[in-house]
Amino acid sequence: MSDQIADEFRDKASKQFSQKLYSEALINLNKSLFAAESNYCKSLAFINRSAVYFELKLYGESLTNIFYAKNYALHENLVDELNKREEICLEKCLKLIDQKPPPEDYFKLSHSAKRKIPFIINCLKIFKTESKGRGVYAMRDLKAGDVIALEEPYSKFLKEEAKFKRCGQCVSAKKFNLRTFDCHPGESN
Repeated sequence: MSDQIADEFRDKASKQFSQKLYSEALINLNKSLFAAESNYCKSLAFINRSAVYFELKLYGESLTNIFYAKNYALHENLVDELNKREEICLEKCLKLIDQKPPPEDYFKLSHSAKRKIPFIINCLKIFKTESKGRGVYAMRDLKAGDVIALEEPYSKFLKEEAKFKRCGQCVSAKKFNLRTFDCHPGESN
């Protein structure tokens, strides 16, 4: 790749940022990071990602990107702005620490569970019909938003279009923050 390609993605992201198209901006900043060769170019992408996360009030992600930006070659005129953003993020994060997290049982099944398979609701049955074939069918009416199962998928894979949106290992969107070691400490992307 090249810094020129990285600059093009970063310029596109800047336009999207000014239009408040934050998800699209993050995707293009991720592409910029992957294309960047120089430390300076990588630093600019991290700085811009920190600005997007700051606007989204995702102060922890903003701080993470500020940390990465500072580990690369920073231009002197960017240091003061970055330090101010870091200070605000730290203040906001400290306020958030005092808030209560959601309870551990935040997600619950919407109906009673099967006795032998306690992670799915008891009104689900597997059988085959002439018109629809084999499948899982609800034996009662369900509402949109009902939680019918709670389990991890058996396997995961990413389509090409998700490459710059999700972690390659856990497929978590992680707010478009592709740093694998945020999901899996001790590993790198």
